[in-house]
Amino acid sequence: MAQWRFIAVAAFALLIVPDHPARADVDADYKAANKAYDSGKYPEADRLTTLILKESLNQQGRVTVLILRGISRNALGKYKGAVDDFNKAFALADKQNKGVIRYDRLTSYLGLEQYDDAYKDLLVLAQSYPNDIKDVTLRNIFAVGRRLLKTERHDDLLTLLLALKKANYRGPDPLITTDYLYKYLIQELVDHKRADEAIPLVADLAQYDALMELSTQARYAALRTAPGMAPLLQPQDFPARQLAYAQKLAAQNPKSLKTLTHLVAALRLNARYAEAAKAGQDALKSLAKYDKDAEYELWLRNEVAYALQAQGLFADANALLQPLLKQDAKDNSSLVNQFINLGIMLVEQGRYQDAMAAAAKAHGHSSSYGEKSIQYVNACALSRMGKTAEAEIIFLDMLKKPEEGYDLVTDAALCLKHEDQAAAIVLARLKDKTQQDGMLANLQTCRDNPKRPPLAREMRATLMRLRARPDVKAAIAPVGVVTAQPIACGDN
Repeated sequence: MAQWRFIAVAAFALLIVPDHPARADVDADYKAANKAYDSGKYPEADRLTTLILKESLNQQGRVTVLILRGISRNALGKYKGAVDDFNKAFALADKQNKGVIRYDRLTSYLGLEQYDDAYKDLLVLAQSYPNDIKDVTLRNIFAVGRRLLKTERHDDLLTLLLALKKANYRGPDPLITTDYLYKYLIQELVDHKRADEAIPLVADLAQYDALMELSTQARYAALRTAPGMAPLLQPQDFPARQLAYAQKLAAQNPKSLKTLTHLVAALRLNARYAEAAKAGQDALKSLAKYDKDAEYELWLRNEVAYALQAQGLFADANALLQPLLKQDAKDNSSLVNQFINLGIMLVEQGRYQDAMAAAAKAHGHSSSYGEKSIQYVNACALSRMGKTAEAEIIFLDMLKKPEEGYDLVTDAALCLKHEDQAAAIVLARLKDKTQQDGMLANLQTCRDNPKRPPLAREMRATLMRLRARPDVKAAIAPVGVVTAQPIACGDN
């Protein structure tokens, strides 16, 4: 039943008020409503439960049917009606089933953008209903968390995050990391002058980029100086921590292409490029051994291509993705990412016409960021082909809405050799609270890899020159620090 939950009832006929006349087919209607919901026939489930609710039901029966109608309406996007049903059920339910109702009602509140009500349900679930909170998706938790951040309700966010941690929340999908959730808890503890409480949380983190944020961003300065923290925040250790986590997940889920893709990415992060490529290639040759997952089969190809490119094996890397160009994004939207990523790979390799052709396959099927990526490929390729005027037109258009992809606008300026303009963009991003963390991450010193495509190395070298400028150095200081040692980045 996807993310919804309701009270299971084996024999609905027992929930009719005793000695009260009822339609003979109430039990059949209830079973049919359940079946309709399970089959995704939500309008039919809504219709049948509405009929049943006209009967004289005992308290448990009414709670059960109201919840079933509520989740059916929720699935139909009829959030107000769903909330009404859940509220009526809540008034009649016992303590255990109140948790079930809060679980289902949470998504209705989010659909209505009633974040205060969603927060209350989420907090009570975290504090009092461990069996229900474990099945709440990370997406819904982050939806509430973002609203709390936007409205500066940091005390409430800290209370919620601490409750989730106490409940040992890990989410319904074991393959989705909670590192980023608990990174926010670390942030709130630091901001609340409780950095010492974050030490065990940092020890549990495994994701490289989350750990790098703690090691470089200014907001975590107090954390880095807390007693016992230094050994946990050594950037040279971060790739190995992510790899250990990926290896554990892959061992626990040996048939999952998703975990294998994460493992290949982690090997690449550790500069174990040949090992990464072999692991992925072996899997692609024996897909029958894995659970079918079309999306992650594509991402696995992508990761293997990156591992091959990092070894300078450009032809082999391209060969993994180029057959996908025979397909159409309108038939499979998951291909959009691979079309764009191949386009970027090809432009870095100097195959400009091929790069534009690959990226064009995603045009009209991607997000605003995807479209900005296509613009980057075209602007960079045209510029390097000597078609400067055409490239400039695209670049100027990219500058109209830089917020759709500031990193791509930065890269376009670097590729077009607009060094002063690139510096201005870097400075603007470092002063923008929504951009400064990403820009700081981009300005870290990457581990050198002479086998990377020449254009990628050229653009990285230019960015490092910009970083050395006095105005850029001054802008970095209030945002964070640049690590003294090269880190794992830039091998895509």
